[in-house]
Amino acid sequence: MTILLIDWLSFGLDVPTGFLLTALFSVGAFITTFAGVYWIQRRESNDSQQRALFKALFGGLAAGVPFPITGTIVGTGILILSGLPLLTKK
Repeated sequence: MTILLIDWLSFGLDVPTGFLLTALFSVGAFITTFAGVYWIQRRESNDSQQRALFKALFGGLAAGVPFPITGTIVGTGILILSGLPLLTKK
């Protein structure tokens, strides 16, 4: 959820600027997502440092691209891999 939330938020905040600050928002989204995913993976999932770094890099790249990924195949893959669809089945 962190990846998709930051991706959506950075794109949404860039719209009012007429996309003049796209590079800045992309870098900010990458850094914020990288840090958030790394922290979550280390603390909540008990991933090794290497595994958490890989996931954080992937998440940062996904959120840092200058377009929203929510409706793309990448966004769908992130949702599936996150396990969120399983939380609704009981």
